[in-house]
Amino acid sequence: MSWWHADILRETIDGAVGMREDNSSLPSDDAEWWKQYRDRLEQVAEEAARKAP
Repeated sequence: MSWWHADILRETIDGAVGMREDNSSLPSDDAEWWKQYRDRLEQVAEEAARKAP
């Protein structure tokens, strides 16, 4: 059984999701966090495009 199958089974049994109680490893559901993340990603992509040959 691969690790993700074991994790799905564990989540089904205990009703919890994520890696650990103190670190869910799940992305934020905060809209502002996603906006900042997207803005930074777009900035990096634009910088890379300017440097491309």
